[in-house]
Amino acid sequence: MTRHLWLIRHGKSDWSSAGQSDFERPLNPRGHRNGQRMQEWYADAAHPPEWIWCSAAERTRQTCRYAAAGFRVPDECVLFEQGLYLASPDTLLDQVRATPDDVSSVAVIAHNPGISQLISLLADDPALADLPTFATACFASEAAWQDSTPEGFTLDAIVTPKGLKS
Repeated sequence: MTRHLWLIRHGKSDWSSAGQSDFERPLNPRGHRNGQRMQEWYADAAHPPEWIWCSAAERTRQTCRYAAAGFRVPDECVLFEQGLYLASPDTLLDQVRATPDDVSSVAVIAHNPGISQLISLLADDPALADLPTFATACFASEAAWQDSTPEGFTLDAIVTPKGLKS
């Protein structure tokens, strides 16, 4: 079975509240605008995820609302994980390996630098190591989730809000 992995960097966050912790920062207005654009694109995407792993930080939760709505992922298939907050590529790939075997398509929503570094690693392309906010990459693999390795993925697409037609 071909499996599909969606890797999503959270939307643009709001730095205007001086006393707010990094973990609590929400999306800013541009992050919400981009979220609406990406949600529309996700609605028509092939191989939408059935399951979402998401960092528990506020900006990734807000990003996840747009992704889950666009991909039509039910609430019970969206899991918020504290360990994905500022996670390394290895930690993110370990989370992918924890995906239930009966799930054929999964998304991970997380933070830079880890999420872009994982995209770069899986695509074997150093130029992808610092993608913009709300960047979304889709990969395909023939391996079971628990057997996932960086070499086992093929990049299908990378989409950014700026790259979408208005």
